[in-house]
Amino acid sequence: MLEKYQRKGFGTSVLKELLKRCSDFGAETVYVLTDSEYTAKEMYKKCGFLKIGAKTILNFTI
Repeated sequence: MLEKYQRKGFGTSVLKELLKRCSDFGAETVYVLTDSEYTAKEMYKKCGFLKIGAKTILNFTI
């Protein structure tokens, strides 16, 4: 990622527009999946998203 563009409000603006469009199309629920290291989680929280669970991925190498 280009750090000079981070924390400038671009992501929040895009996310709010996407949420508006989802609402316009009649969506009642929107889900976001992130990894545990993803820093945008705070942006999602500020936009009203709530953590509802955690995903576990199990890998098996043959």
